[in-house]
Amino acid sequence: MNIPILNILNSGKMALRMIFIMCSLLMLSQQDAKATHIVGGNLTYRCLGNNQYEIRLSLRRDCLLGAPDAQFDDPASIGFFDATTNLPLAFVGFGGEFLMDFNEDDTLNQILVSDCSIAGNPVCVHQTTYVDTIFLPFWANGYKMVYQRCCRNGSVQNILNPLLTGMTLVSEMSGEAQQVCKSSPQIGSYPPIYICVNKDIDYFLPATDLQGDSLSFSLATPFSGGDIINNMPQPPNPPPYDLVNWRPPYSLANVMGGIPLNIDPVTGHITGRPNTIGQFVITIVITSYRNGRELTQTRVDFQYNVRACRDVPVADFTSPGLNCDGLSMNFTNLSVDADEYLWIFDYGNPESDTSIEVNPIYTYEQEGFYDVALIVNDSDKICYDTIIQTIGVFFSGLNAEFSYSSNSCTDGIVLDVTDLSTGAYPIVAWEWLLTYPGGVIPSTEQNPTFTFMFWRVSTSFIRW
Repeated sequence: MNIPILNILNSGKMALRMIFIMCSLLMLSQQDAKATHIVGGNLTYRCLGNNQYEIRLSLRRDCLLGAPDAQFDDPASIGFFDATTNLPLAFVGFGGEFLMDFNEDDTLNQILVSDCSIAGNPVCVHQTTYVDTIFLPFWANGYKMVYQRCCRNGSVQNILNPLLTGMTLVSEMSGEAQQVCKSSPQIGSYPPIYICVNKDIDYFLPATDLQGDSLSFSLATPFSGGDIINNMPQPPNPPPYDLVNWRPPYSLANVMGGIPLNIDPVTGHITGRPNTIGQFVITIVITSYRNGRELTQTRVDFQYNVRACRDVPVADFTSPGLNCDGLSMNFTNLSVDADEYLWIFDYGNPESDTSIEVNPIYTYEQEGFYDVALIVNDSDKICYDTIIQTIGVFFSGLNAEFSYSSNSCTDGIVLDVTDLSTGAYPIVAWEWLLTYPGGVIPSTEQNPTFTFMFWRVSTSFIRW
């Protein structure tokens, strides 16, 4: 059989091409397994005096969707660069690289599981903080401190190719900041992980300036950093850094859709109203100023998880609590965000009467104390709440009555009072009040005697 040589060559090229593609995909999947986990972080420093600085690197990783072997760096590498020329500063640390050991004791697992108020998959965030101290000699051009890591969650939807896109954290310190022992803005905590679709965001970023200088806040396009080949750059690559590519229709002007996310440049007040469920990368730049001059700058990288949220019903009601004049009790419903109600008038009794009225009136068959339960739920019958209160209904049968006699004398009047009250229950206490022009005389005796100096008398009696 004669087979043209050209066909053989073409077949060989096709086979080689397929092998190359398969190997590339295999390598890509292996690299992804090692890299996909970055959720956010920030890099700050604090001046301790005498050119000593405490470096603090806070990192977050996805412990639910991230690759199991994509753990925190040990050690983490911080690169130092000239803030003006972007050249590495080899005199810092070890060749311009500062290695920070991973301290497992600082690690916090924060697993947030969707409850009835939040629809969608749960989110798990694993957070740690690296802390160490370094000597930084004065450098007039200023320092750029940098940390890089790849890659982000594949579930992020506002940037292109998140599985191939890393993160670069940068904190800058000017020469003037060094002269006044200036610290970078400190971040108290990250914004909440969950926010609700079609509901307003109302959050103040807890950032402070240790020296009391003014802070400025702004949204920024996140820096990329690292890749699937070199997912943990040690040392970090020098500036400038590539920006992530926004996935249309998202952009810096509207990072989540809906009413655009915004941060007040003075107060750090974050507002917006997202209209799309999903996971979104956000970066906020915080700059410190003194006398109008920029001294320091740091970036906060985090994710917002937008979920469909429900208003959770809260059960509540009020009643007189105790009725001594009959067996009926009226109930006033004070529940919030509830659509359906179920009253159980003798909770714990499987044969108890029930009601679905909003404000029922119920008459018991006999005297006694009863536990009353109100169970409320939303219209979807997903979220529930219950409240239980104890009430009492009785026929008191009490009848207050008394008689009195008096003896007049020259200097005053003596009044003897006799209790004639009756009732179905033993009377255990009395309260008498004798009112006359000279004042009020009280007594708690059953049959009191009152002595006073005026002959005109008005009496009243209270008994329980």
